[in-house]
Amino acid sequence: ITLRNGGEAQGARNVSASVVIPSAWGPDAGASGDVWMAGASEDLLGVGGGSGPLVIHVPGFLNASIGQSNPLASASNVLTVTLSPDCDMRSGSVVSVFGLTGTLSGDTESLNVSVVSAGSFSATAGWVSGNGSLTVTVGSGWIVRGTSYVVSFVLRNGAVNQSSPGVSVRATVPSHLEFDGEGVSAGIAKASGDALGVSGGAAPLLVHVPRFSVRSIVQGNPLASASNLLTVTLSPDCDVAGGSLVTLSG
Repeated sequence: ITLRNGGEAQGARNVSASVVIPSAWGPDAGASGDVWMAGASEDLLGVGGGSGPLVIHVPGFLNASIGQSNPLASASNVLTVTLSPDCDMRSGSVVSVFGLTGTLSGDTESLNVSVVSAGSFSATAGWVSGNGSLTVTVGSGWIVRGTSYVVSFVLRNGAVNQSSPGVSVRATVPSHLEFDGEGVSAGIAKASGDALGVSGGAAPLLVHVPRFSVRSIVQGNPLASASNLLTVTLSPDCDVAGGSLVTLSG
């Protein structure tokens, strides 16, 4: 018997069986009473007791977190997602991260991703800038319940200040039959530490436009045709790496 599971979690159902046997000698059939059936109780696809009749588990993640390397405006930024699935997810499963908005990265079907566990995810992902969605596919193997997997990718930050947006994740697990197992979107824990001297700058897609909190200039000689020593004092509001350019104009 092939059925389609419901969309919400539920425990095993109590299932009974009965039989009606027609009689060859009259209109009245023989009938049994309901007999309770023994339900399976083994784990299945990493779900405790998942072999029980009509146990339903909504696929998701025991732990999910995201952080970034660089909060500075217009900069290339490595975002790192760590995921620990709450069930086994076979090859071809799709993990979608939503809410990574405000970037300058254009849409692509082949955004490069770096994975710590070889084969756990494909080396490229789909990226849609409008809703800030990244879609990665489980590679040649399975990802297993309770194991942590790390996926990193590079986006370009937006050009203006912004707070870190809300980010969520959802999983879809293919079936060998008609309908796939569908998860629901759930929030991801966001890093909250500092990065490059920006308070809270490790939060995903928090963007900071670098400025100087102290900026002054004074000269040593106003006389015509004279040599003149100008002294500039600057105090940046973030860490400024070696090789950075500071331009004075006017």
